[in-house]
Amino acid sequence: MPVANLIGGKEGVDYNAFVGTDFYIQGKIWGDWLVGAMGDKGNIAYLGGPPGASESLDKSKGLHDAFKGHGNIKWIGQDPYEVTNWDPSLIAKSLTALIARYPTIDAVIGDLSIPILTSGAFPRAGRELPLVAGEDANGFGCEWEKLHANGAKSNYQFTTTSAEQWNSRLAVRWAIAEAAGGKVDQPLVIPDSKGGQHTVAAPGDKIVKTFVMDDSLKGVVFCDPKLPESAGNGTGLTTDQVMAALKGGL
Repeated sequence: MPVANLIGGKEGVDYNAFVGTDFYIQGKIWGDWLVGAMGDKGNIAYLGGPPGASESLDKSKGLHDAFKGHGNIKWIGQDPYEVTNWDPSLIAKSLTALIARYPTIDAVIGDLSIPILTSGAFPRAGRELPLVAGEDANGFGCEWEKLHANGAKSNYQFTTTSAEQWNSRLAVRWAIAEAAGGKVDQPLVIPDSKGGQHTVAAPGDKIVKTFVMDDSLKGVVFCDPKLPESAGNGTGLTTDQVMAALKGGL
């Protein structure tokens, strides 16, 4: 059962079911936020996955549609996206090249987004972190809290959408239902670490919907100092369960 990215073939013939994500909407959410955060102008770069990845192509379409009518927002780097294979070392390489080429980078968007922060590319170049839009990762909120602590001012602001740790959960539901001859007749509801409830799939859905996790401009920032930078805050698991899973104990 393929999950998230299209692989070709036909559902019901080559595999039982495809469980995907509305990545177009995810890209549109990021783009709409950036239009407001940038004041309708600036240079943006989008770091995607491997060449031809359906996830990155759909997100790029959403971003481009969000930027329509906003001619002062300039897409820099490769289009439809900077190819990084979702590899942190290639993400760091792409960022370094972009920084060297463009004196101003106002925003960076990423599928695997936490390396935008952890690569250290901007501080090494003596540049402040730009606006960031990407998928949920604990490090973004913790860095924001550090840079804005005690009234400190920083241009670094960010938004994230839920990073789909629950996508595989829906796929497992479908796999069990197919094997048992049953149906997926319950919604998939995900709690976040602040007590919110998010319905990401209705009964029978195979395409899940992401939801906004962080929006620092609204003061909605997730940071759990007990978790590593790459951990997600929208898993529906407790901190102890996440730590146990990372240690192979869950």
